Amino acid sequence: MDNWPIRTKLTIKKNNKIYEVCSMNVNMNKQEFYYTFLYPKVMPSRMYNYTEQKWTGRPDHISFHADGTVHLRLKDDKRIHAVQMSDHSFLPSTKKITPLLIHSVFERQGEYIVPKTSELKPISSDRLYTVRNCLIENCQNFSIILFLVPENINLEESLGDTYCCMSLDCKLPLSLLGHRVGRILAWPEWTIDCLITDLTLSMSNNDYYSAFAYCDLNKAIPDLLKQRIDKQANC
Repeated sequence: MDNWPIRTKLTIKKNNKIYEVCSMNVNMNKQEFYYTFLYPKVMPSRMYNYTEQKWTGRPDHISFHADGTVHLRLKDDKRIHAVQMSDHSFLPSTKKITPLLIHSVFERQGEYIVPKTSELKPISSDRLYTVRNCLIENCQNFSIILFLVPENINLEESLGDTYCCMSLDCKLPLSLLGHRVGRILAWPEWTIDCLITDLTLSMSNNDYYSAFAYCDLNKAIPDLLKQRIDKQANC
């Protein structure tokens, strides 16, 4: 297995339109992972930072580093906003599922504020299970959720309070969040799993196109699970 970086884009498809949501880069040598936000020519001026419960400028990328440092870099700000993962290491010492980030995208006037593309680019990598074009015909808004997962654990069968690096206060399967659409074989014994869901980060008002949460998801994940329970109760 070589140590060249792995790069891929995640696309979604709705009403015969294909959108590029993000690009993901893995550096095997440095144990780093980059999630880069993609924007169309006409970009929103701000996004909602759910982690800090405030509006910010547009994020350029969120990066996770070997020493557990997580960097948020905004497009119009040269400063790097740094936080520390609780284990002080990106790859934790215990084999637990670690939620990394959530990126919610909201439809406005029939469009998403992410770039469109006219062709599907094939992915070729022996370390990348297909990150396919996700069909979201049955939901208006959606979120991308990323997890760092031990290779021998099935994310879709895991109970949050048993396998997750956080307390959910309830025995709920993480599959309630959404369905897995991709898996990157990032490092020996570790993968990055990508879920897509119709659940979204809750906002303080309706003036938004996109929102994100990262690193500390102890509030965000239970919030999404509660939304799922409420939706099921109303069916």
